[in-house]
Amino acid sequence: MGVQLARPEERVLCVSGDGAFGMVAQELETAVRERIPVVTVVTNNRAFGNTRDRQRIDHGGRYTGVFFDNPDLAAYARLLGAHGERVERADELLPAIERSLESGLPAVVDVIQDRHEGLPPDLVPPR
Repeated sequence: MGVQLARPEERVLCVSGDGAFGMVAQELETAVRERIPVVTVVTNNRAFGNTRDRQRIDHGGRYTGVFFDNPDLAAYARLLGAHGERVERADELLPAIERSLESGLPAVVDVIQDRHEGLPPDLVPPR
């Protein structure tokens, strides 16, 4: 939101994982109330991805505390008065982002992914 306020003549696109978005989702109400039209694209794999990848690599895929269920984040956005789009296929992504930008509202594009989608097997998350 701060970048959008600092650059009101430009549109700001934020890309966030669902774990990170969930930690600050209440700020969407602020964006709606203050009319800050930032668009957040949430990569929603229903997991804390960095920790999941670390557990896959360091602990042989013995997972604990990394998987969770999310509400429909696009519906959550609409409930607050923002624009919300849910994306389940790759060909839906760009049109959803374009509609979100055109709406002039704060927006959430909820991009559904496989819960195990993450880093390629040969890539290690930073420590």
